[in-house]
Amino acid sequence: MRLLLTSLVLVSASSAVRADEIENPEFANWAKFKAGASVTLSSTVHINGKPTTQRLKETLVEVAKDKVVIATEVTIEVQGQVLAPNALQREVPKTLKLKKGEKKEDVLAGRPAGTVEEGIETLKLAGAEVKARWFRYKGEAFEGTVWVSDAVPGRVVKHMRTEGGEVPVNSVLELSALKKP
Repeated sequence: MRLLLTSLVLVSASSAVRADEIENPEFANWAKFKAGASVTLSSTVHINGKPTTQRLKETLVEVAKDKVVIATEVTIEVQGQVLAPNALQREVPKTLKLKKGEKKEDVLAGRPAGTVEEGIETLKLAGAEVKARWFRYKGEAFEGTVWVSDAVPGRVVKHMRTEGGEVPVNSVLELSALKKP
């Protein structure tokens, strides 16, 4: 009897732990593509009026049952100097745990905290039309808009953000290349 009761408690406890886990939307998105798929995002950041450009390329290396592996290459240009550190690989797990206060539907949709407005728009990026869902969000010292599309590896196709404070920062990130083998 004690063994049965202990088993029931353990099953209940493990169900409670799983209740705050969801399928990772980043995993679900990347797993739809074949190895070799890539997305390149180009950005310009103005810090106190001075521009910095950056190129971020993410390539799908591997798709497994419980994870995807993404290689990330970053190239940064600051005042005419180009920095290109070595590519890094990261694993994206199939599931993720919701953080305190997060709602499953917000995480699955890609809706950032502080969202005040949302809609659907078709953007022309990287030589193609991309139908995307956009979210306008605000925080204490920042505001921005992010566009996401499940048709693009990594989902983010555009992101604009403005930060106030002593050193104002404005950034625009856009899809500049897309490869789907």
